[in-house]
Amino acid sequence: MSDTARYLAELDAELARAGIRGVRRRRIVAEFADHLGCDPGAGLGDPGELAAQFAEELGTSFARTAAFRAFLALALVGTLLTLRLVAVMPLSAAGLGTRDTIALLTSAVAAQVALAAGWLGLLRALQLRGCATIPRREATVLARRAGIGLGAGAVSIIAFPLTQSYRAQTGAITLGAHSTNLWWPLTSVLGLAAIALAALAVVRAARLRPSASGEAGDLLVDLGPLRPSAARICGGSINRLAIALGAGLAVVVALAGILVGDPYDGILRGLLEGGAFLLAYGLLGRYLGIRS
Repeated sequence: MSDTARYLAELDAELARAGIRGVRRRRIVAEFADHLGCDPGAGLGDPGELAAQFAEELGTSFARTAAFRAFLALALVGTLLTLRLVAVMPLSAAGLGTRDTIALLTSAVAAQVALAAGWLGLLRALQLRGCATIPRREATVLARRAGIGLGAGAVSIIAFPLTQSYRAQTGAITLGAHSTNLWWPLTSVLGLAAIALAALAVVRAARLRPSASGEAGDLLVDLGPLRPSAARICGGSINRLAIALGAGLAVVVALAGILVGDPYDGILRGLLEGGAFLLAYGLLGRYLGIRS
């Protein structure tokens, strides 16, 4: 075996050991083979070190891509759910059974989790966009946020009242040339297809993560240019910042209810929204890299 063939075989083995497989590994080996074909004496570096460098850079790229694709998929899902919600609004509440009401609440909660996780993933990816490599913990946070967001997005679609999905009812609107009994299942399929495509990027990011040490950021890092102001408001405490955000959300929702002439319902919804935010922060905050 020639020195070139031996080098390429070793590089191929090191790339596989680093977690780089399939077409991408073959493309890297082919590029090195082409370079050595033009200059057999070129010193391209140790195969193990090269493989580690490729793994770091690809793992970083995969993590950011997963966050971006998850956000785009969830934006589409949010649009589709909004259209479906608009189609439901003309229906009388009396036409919704207990199962429909529970499904609507489940879908609404899941949609909020998906929205929060998707935005958090996008914000962190934007903060890290200029980095050639990132710590393993940061890549893990990006993959987790994308995965939770897509999972919650799928639940929000599936949980939407099935009894309303396959038949039109009196008072339901028609979107375009399609009646509701055709439109709603199509939106579900489209939304789930977008989630499935984005999930492939999340799986790829989870399989190949950079190995560099280092701590992941928190919610203050996600705020980017607003970080100094937020740090002053909360005194550098993430918990105090979360409480302030939850209280702010409750006040905004309550004021919205008051402005439309329904103060009691607005205050109740505000308390529920703020409480749900803090509950999600307590349950998922550490897992999603919001707090350390």
